[in-house]
Amino acid sequence: MNTGLLFTVSGELANSIFFKDLYAPLKSVVVEKYTEFATTDTFKDVFKEVMSDSFAESYTSMTDLIGGFEQISEGGVPKISERMEGYKKFVENFNYANSFVVTRNAIEDNKISGAINGLTLMMRNYWLSRNHEAGAFLVNAVNGTSTYKGKPMDITSADGLAVFHTAHTSKVEGVATQSNKYAGDATEQANGIYFSSDLLAKAETIMQNVKDDNGEIAGISPDTIIIPNDAVLKKQVFGVLGADKVPETDKNAFNYLVGRYNVIVSQELNPLAANHIFFLLDSNYNSVVDGLIYQNRENLRVRAYSEEKTENIVFAGADRHCYSAIDWREIMAFNVVGGSSL
Repeated sequence: MNTGLLFTVSGELANSIFFKDLYAPLKSVVVEKYTEFATTDTFKDVFKEVMSDSFAESYTSMTDLIGGFEQISEGGVPKISERMEGYKKFVENFNYANSFVVTRNAIEDNKISGAINGLTLMMRNYWLSRNHEAGAFLVNAVNGTSTYKGKPMDITSADGLAVFHTAHTSKVEGVATQSNKYAGDATEQANGIYFSSDLLAKAETIMQNVKDDNGEIAGISPDTIIIPNDAVLKKQVFGVLGADKVPETDKNAFNYLVGRYNVIVSQELNPLAANHIFFLLDSNYNSVVDGLIYQNRENLRVRAYSEEKTENIVFAGADRHCYSAIDWREIMAFNVVGGSSL
């Protein structure tokens, strides 16, 4: 996570006697609370942070080295592997902002509690808003909806399809379409089971068999399970992962799933709880490729300035960023109505 928070004060405030003594403690509050509430960022291990230096960035996927490593004779010349340009995607940064006011009288009377409380809430709400947005991206991508708080939200990957889709394509001819949007086990669901060792074994096997743009095994290895704040899923997921024998049975055999997965639970995914939808993510693959990304154009900046007419003090926070996706192979959704069969 980038922590380049910026706190500034306008010239008229910086030169005012009554505000000079308040700058240091208020800056301390901003930095402390920003760092404190950053720990509530549920999706920091889901979206890869990518720095941006323009109003938007262009991404182009490249196929892996065709053919890989091959045996050669001693002193032989290695084959030059080719790479093909994949799909392109353009990701635009957007402005996000909030502010609050403290009266000049309160500041002059050294009643800075209003400023401290306001800045604390601003830092809390900043991270809460980030979580809302990241969660909404995943929910929308599953449901195929493309608005967030009345504004457009791009839920597509670089192939132009929704991040979760049953027929992702490749630019290389001859590579069959692939899915990362799957239904669950109808028989198990009829018995109230939405996550089991059998389902997880099938799900991770499908994900491990995903192919790259050349038609070769992509090397996906899921290590993270992401679920809504769903009591049924929580009980079943932790029951499977925490069992020391074969889950759902009393057989004295090794549970090969123990210790292999991190679990992320988020209330922001609760719109998916009715169908008990869960995700598998390969966090390592996501960090290598541009998969799910948090594109950071400008870190949060907090500015204090005086209103000309009222002389009240305004504290305004703003940043520029975007949640998006380029590749789709790093994540799969399961228990989705209309998804591919397992």
